[in-house]
Amino acid sequence: MTLEKIKVGKKILDTLIEKNKIENRDTIILFPHMEGEINIVGCALLPIYIKKRNPHKVIILFTENAMIKVFEDPAVLQIQLNTDQINCLMAYYSLCNLGYNFIVMSLTEPYGRFGEKVIERNNISLKEVVAYGIYGLSREEANEESIKQI
Repeated sequence: MTLEKIKVGKKILDTLIEKNKIENRDTIILFPHMEGEINIVGCALLPIYIKKRNPHKVIILFTENAMIKVFEDPAVLQIQLNTDQINCLMAYYSLCNLGYNFIVMSLTEPYGRFGEKVIERNNISLKEVVAYGIYGLSREEANEESIKQI
């Protein structure tokens, strides 16, 4: 992580906020990986997150060729960025408190996150890690039966 990446990440985020009129009551979800089960699970659990947290709008940031579900909901805005932009945003996120809901849909990013080890050592599912650890939902909010159906 370089200072230049952090500066670029701040500029990218500032531009996104201004262009898309992002407010504190909105949620930004960054999908840094092109593929993987976490993208599928993150998209599948998003309607539960929206229902329970009731953000004004959700902005999904994803990298080119990412396996991301297309949402018909007008409150969900999807924006494609290139890999360098994603990496700069994560560098900025790692350093700063952004002041609103910014979620990184990853077990390993930003650097230092060890979600895969939580799954291996504690015998919990990826769905549970996404629901409770990444989206921050309680067991009551996520309703374990809803998670099992995904």
